[in-house]
Amino acid sequence: MPISLAYEVEQDATHVLMKVPLHAVDKAKLDITLTSAYVSISVPPHFLQLDFAGDVDPDQAKARMRKGVLHFTIPKVEPGVWDEIQAQGTKSELMQRRQTAWEALQAKNAQVAEEKRRKEEEAAHAAAQADVALRNRKRQEERDALDADVRRAMEQLAQHTPLPPAAEAVPEQILPPTRRGPTASVETSFTKRRAPFPARETNPEHYEGPETTLDGCVGQAEQAAAGVPWWERDPKALMEKAE
Repeated sequence: MPISLAYEVEQDATHVLMKVPLHAVDKAKLDITLTSAYVSISVPPHFLQLDFAGDVDPDQAKARMRKGVLHFTIPKVEPGVWDEIQAQGTKSELMQRRQTAWEALQAKNAQVAEEKRRKEEEAAHAAAQADVALRNRKRQEERDALDADVRRAMEQLAQHTPLPPAAEAVPEQILPPTRRGPTASVETSFTKRRAPFPARETNPEHYEGPETTLDGCVGQAEQAAAGVPWWERDPKALMEKAE
């Protein structure tokens, strides 16, 4: 059976002021639920639940712990002094009112969580876009620096390497006109002369077949038979003998 917590509550035209002493309880187990219709405080084995006579704004409520006493400042939705702070009604009526307020609180919490998630996603997306933009900017800076280095290198190369002179235009060659006059005939003749020209060098040491020479090469075969190498033979004597 839960033990009821002691409390003090009062009101003015705009707020509900509440004090709950928590001197002899384990504050690490403290659980507070505040809706538009009621407030519940649980710290086992103690429990407190108070239904308000009117609607309050839990989003603007404030709570602070001072010297072991929990202080609540809860604004009213509509200003005005209530006849009674605590709501009156049957148990089923109060339970229905609590259920409605609880569902509204859950829906609002889900909306807040969704809004928080959306903002986190937007922040993550913005951070990713900023990171991509930073990477692209650095990549572009690197490209610009590389292009600048290439331009400087080309300028230095152009300063130290002279360009080849432009090719001069070759004037068109003018041929003389074709002669158109009487023609003449010229007769030429050549003196017949025979010179030694061996078809093959005949060496008796390497060749045992018939001697083969051209007409007029009699001395060539004789010197080959005598063992005279071809580079020591007398071409003049060969020519005179051939004649």
